[in-house]
Amino acid sequence: MQRWCLFLFAIFLCADVHAQSRDFIWVDTHGDTAVVWDRAREVNCAARFAFDVKLDGGTFTITQRDTVAQKANCLCEFGLRTTIGALVPGHYIVNVYREFLVQFGYPADTTVFIGSVSFGINAPPSGPPSVTGWQSPCDALSWIPELEFPRDVGFKLFPVPVRNSAVMTFDTSWVGHVTVSICDERGRRMLTAFDGMYYGELPKYLEFSTASLPASGMYHVLVETPGRVLSRLLPVLK
Repeated sequence: MQRWCLFLFAIFLCADVHAQSRDFIWVDTHGDTAVVWDRAREVNCAARFAFDVKLDGGTFTITQRDTVAQKANCLCEFGLRTTIGALVPGHYIVNVYREFLVQFGYPADTTVFIGSVSFGINAPPSGPPSVTGWQSPCDALSWIPELEFPRDVGFKLFPVPVRNSAVMTFDTSWVGHVTVSICDERGRRMLTAFDGMYYGELPKYLEFSTASLPASGMYHVLVETPGRVLSRLLPVLK
């Protein structure tokens, strides 16, 4: 089976109401269920999201639709969660978008691509298909349970163009097998920086060469364990 990478796009927009530049997306799988998380930073405080989920082949499209136009002069960090249950075994891709529509008071219809994630399901479905969406109050950190929220503060990445390399550290909440890979924007795995056991005692330090990457551009560093995938964007200059 062809392997795909989870990747996260940084979105930079001029208008504050559409600021999505620091979203962080990941997926957890439990049996026949996938939980797609979005730590949505710098979103207007008044935002209230409805979740629309469509399946076409093996690709889900999740649209987070803000149903309240900007009515507050402040930004919040929200936890947004889409739970998709009773999936049949297979490989899935999820594309996440955010919509701002005229009908809800925005000046123009705008759709922003937030990111993509891929995952596999091995367990048979335990019931009828189900989809639920959830939005936290303003402070996402206080509402996402610690055991479910990845310690992404320990996932740091620094390009080093003068050495054709990048430096990263990760300090995850799991103990066991970890794979760190570099993927291009189409999700193709270009190289593997680490493939082994991590025991969680200290943050793992890695420096890996980017010299073998074919061209300048945006790549994605993937940290993968059974049941969870995290990613960070890596700019490469050659």
